[in-house]
Amino acid sequence: MKAFAFLRLHRAAALAALLLAGCIQSAPTISADRPDWLQGEPSQYPNTQYLSATGSAGDAERASERALANLARIFELRIRESSTSVQEVQSHRQSGEETVSTSQRLQRQIQIDTDKIIQGARIAGQWFDSSEATHYALAVLNRRQAGNNLRSEIERLDADTRHQLDKLAGATPVEQVSRLSAALDLQQQRDALQKTLKIIDRRGQGLPAQWSHAELQDRLQQALQGMRIALAVKQDDAGELAELVSGAMGKAGMPANNRNYAYILTASLHTQPAFQNQGWYWLRGNLSLQLSDATGKVLGARNWPLKVSSVEQALLHPRMRSKVEKILNRELKSAILGFASGKK
Repeated sequence: MKAFAFLRLHRAAALAALLLAGCIQSAPTISADRPDWLQGEPSQYPNTQYLSATGSAGDAERASERALANLARIFELRIRESSTSVQEVQSHRQSGEETVSTSQRLQRQIQIDTDKIIQGARIAGQWFDSSEATHYALAVLNRRQAGNNLRSEIERLDADTRHQLDKLAGATPVEQVSRLSAALDLQQQRDALQKTLKIIDRRGQGLPAQWSHAELQDRLQQALQGMRIALAVKQDDAGELAELVSGAMGKAGMPANNRNYAYILTASLHTQPAFQNQGWYWLRGNLSLQLSDATGKVLGARNWPLKVSSVEQALLHPRMRSKVEKILNRELKSAILGFASGKK
């Protein structure tokens, strides 16, 4: 959870910088009377031309920060809604520490995208309610400016995608998987920004995509099959590990090839002695996968801590195998994609 705390600090720093930039661009209007933007659409900043949000606090600076944060949240929610549908969120707990690697990466990307979109946002109005000792602030962002920011970021993602695809010729099988995986990820980020742009753009058009997700996904699947991965089981304390891994590989579209292989996927399942506690039997273990090339160079490794329980000791190993099967079917493909991308 420390990563999320860092991200919150990053967000506060970014908004403070935007606030300062906005104040430099133009000083906010300090209203003597209650402004219309507390009730609805600001008359000076109509919804057809501007995006706006308000914030309140005990002092003017915090009210301004909250207004900018609320403006940013408009984009964060839309980007998150588009992004989470194509992101696999994974949670693991080991030695009492929980890691949510994919969701943390997604959160960082959402905040990076949002920061770029709201560049040019500013505090346009402030008002102090003396009866409630509360400061109010109005943050605005020109729709054209936001659209330009989005188009610039979409064009960068397209350029990065083209770079990845141009490098496919002559690449090794694992490099092809890495580049196609990166290209697909870039276009998924693009899709989230495109949906936001179509909302901001009054014409509702945005920038048409040059590559389809389906095409990139098909090419990635073909590249995965072309890796020619052999399966090796190093340790199997619960039984049937080879069948479970092989089945998961087949479901992921990369069946084990132990004859003409270029890479080796080594699987291990280690369990500790079973123990009894308060009428229940417990079995702890660890599942590990390691991908190496034909020369033995390790490309990546992944571990999953395991724990099962039962009132009958004889059911521990079957339950362990069932848990391993679920993990492999859900996460083996993403693990191999991570190995190919150099995420060990």
